[in-house]
Amino acid sequence: MKTTILLFVAALGVAASGCTVRTVGTARPAAATIETTYEPVYHDGYVVYYDDAGAPYYYDNDRVTYVPRTHASFNVYVGHYRTHQHSYRRWHRTEGPRYRTVRRQRPLPPPRSHRPGRH
Repeated sequence: MKTTILLFVAALGVAASGCTVRTVGTARPAAATIETTYEPVYHDGYVVYYDDAGAPYYYDNDRVTYVPRTHASFNVYVGHYRTHQHSYRRWHRTEGPRYRTVRRQRPLPPPRSHRPGRH
């Protein structure tokens, strides 16, 4: 209680004097408030995962299958990973494992590369 009153009086004195206090360090939100907004891409209806080097793969009957480098969307998948790798890693730790057995019945069309000036 004494500490709380002392801190209040000190804060009041600083505020009244016109001084400001700048804290150093990074505040981290509580784990329960961290959300991921990552949206995975799909290859033939399967969620695309990435290995440590950023190579895209998917699970087909619990078997890891890498997307061939010759596939038309390979570079789009790699670009997606490079753009969203931090969100992907968080998603992969928390949500990713539950999608290993999921396959969309009607696959989405492959993602398109968005280049300014091209339609």
